[in-house]
Amino acid sequence: MEHHLSPGSCRQRVTISSGLSTVPDWLHEESKTAIYLDGMSRGLHGNPEIDRRDHLIRQMLELDGYKVIVIQSRDLNDPEVMRQHLKNVADAMGRPDLPGEDA
Repeated sequence: MEHHLSPGSCRQRVTISSGLSTVPDWLHEESKTAIYLDGMSRGLHGNPEIDRRDHLIRQMLELDGYKVIVIQSRDLNDPEVMRQHLKNVADAMGRPDLPGEDA
């Protein structure tokens, strides 16, 4: 499956208006689209404190005009779920013409 997404940056630091910074797994600065790939290991998002902090930072990113998409690592093995995620990414980038559900 070919997706033709515009080039973005992997692991690029973003400083939000609150002064906090975050490092999305993928960032398309032009469209202000940030993607996070979340696993559920206890040391990361399985930890309620880290989960709350990440949620707060992502909300602040959205307040700064970013479109935030979170993909659970388990979703990577489900083609149907990934098609929907890719459609969401294309829509966030302002590219509804990119393949999605029908790809």
